[in-house]
Amino acid sequence: MNRDENSGEPVLIIVAPNGARLSKQDHPEVPVTPQEMASCAWNCQQAGAAMVHLHARDADGLHSLDADLNQHYLDVVRAKVGDRLILQLTTESVGRYSPAEQMNLLRRCRPEAASIALREIVPDKASEAMAQDFFQELVETGMICQLIMYSAADIHRYFQLVSEQVLNGLVHHLLLVIGRHASAQGQALTEMLACLHLGLRWAVCAFGKPEYRLTTAAMALNGDVRVGFENNRWSHLGCIAEDNAQLVRQSVQMANLLNRPVLSAQQFRELMRLPIGDDT
Repeated sequence: MNRDENSGEPVLIIVAPNGARLSKQDHPEVPVTPQEMASCAWNCQQAGAAMVHLHARDADGLHSLDADLNQHYLDVVRAKVGDRLILQLTTESVGRYSPAEQMNLLRRCRPEAASIALREIVPDKASEAMAQDFFQELVETGMICQLIMYSAADIHRYFQLVSEQVLNGLVHHLLLVIGRHASAQGQALTEMLACLHLGLRWAVCAFGKPEYRLTTAAMALNGDVRVGFENNRWSHLGCIAEDNAQLVRQSVQMANLLNRPVLSAQQFRELMRLPIGDDT
């Protein structure tokens, strides 16, 4: 993509509005129904997000990987936002879903983007052959794959699986999840970033009040960010945010201060089709 030569690296802002466990008791603006998610997604896109991370909830408000239910969420949100947002389904297991069930969700729904925890979908050596076939299918669909890393060990394993061609052919986006313990978050980010190779596109999400500080650091280091109620409900002012869109807006403001243009959904789609290192 073309950009002003005086501007910095464009930044992707992802919003994760509800997660697997939050309810209205946690915050009245947590979207639970498809219609609430659609309205939230629209507001977040208007605020500057280019991708929304979707957790479908069943009739009891519980996280679900049911393909029909997830497809319904995709359809309702897409009807509201059109192609202005990249819709990303999660395969999070929450300790309930097997790798086969996670794979089935993406095979059935074929979302534009997917969030996949590597340690969940390829838990051991015996699972690698099945995973290799699955990821090859994703290559053929053109799905934007975001692989979740919880530690430096996950990143080392990611590179091993790439070298063994278990993850052959995908242009990946890595999400570095910085843990809940505030005292160790800065160290965790440093350790994970030290493992990355040049040319990889990566993002950071973090828990609680430190989120703003850590996502700001990520943007200063040319990373992307994921914000939203799934991980944090505090604004940078130290008070509870009014909604997810407020967290997106404050990230946009920081991106502007750092001279990093905020990517639209279409611009990110174009970037993910380019060879690594070619962003002209």
